[in-house]
Amino acid sequence: MSKFFLICSLLFLFGCSDSASDKESKSTINEAESQESDNPKEVFNKFKTALSNKDGALAVQYVTAETILYYELCRKWALGTEDVDFDSLQTLDVIMIFHLRYRLKESELSKMDGASLFTWGVDEGMIDENTVIDMEINKTLIEGDRAISTILFKGQPSDEITLDFTKQNGEWKFEMIPLMQVAEKSLAKIVQQSGKTKVELAVFLLEKEYKEEISPSIINGPVQ
Repeated sequence: MSKFFLICSLLFLFGCSDSASDKESKSTINEAESQESDNPKEVFNKFKTALSNKDGALAVQYVTAETILYYELCRKWALGTEDVDFDSLQTLDVIMIFHLRYRLKESELSKMDGASLFTWGVDEGMIDENTVIDMEINKTLIEGDRAISTILFKGQPSDEITLDFTKQNGEWKFEMIPLMQVAEKSLAKIVQQSGKTKVELAVFLLEKEYKEEISPSIINGPVQ
């Protein structure tokens, strides 16, 4: 679980049903031929470099506001300052909450926000560059302020995997939420097949990663 912040979601293949049309607002570009200084390919490459260097302050600049909002939501849930209905949350949410409760003290979480939590995760090597290191952007479909990119995986086209980008304040940002949703589908299957609840699975994964028994108090808040 120490490499779980990117959710290993790129291990799962998923497709994009959007198809090209004659709309003037929609265009397909080969990013390798693009002269635009700020484009999805460049942003993704900079993001990968920041992960590799464990430079959280840089990496956070390349993800969307929605991605940061998700980390802020998980931070609040992890603090335990408000009741959390684990049954109503996604499996991924529960795993994230328990991971934060295990790794961070209440005093540390209280001083953070979504952006600083994301930054901390990169600095600690918890948002793992190995999940994206073999990926390169191939072609990008742009419609207004949104873009979807196909990729090359180890140099080979992989049309089943796509990456989402959104232009915010005039700059392209990498959108991680769609990848998290893909991971959630796989996690939901694991829950069903294992016969465990979301909470039981989260505890099981933590104990497997850290090779120690997790305190039952993790259900209420940070264990440190």
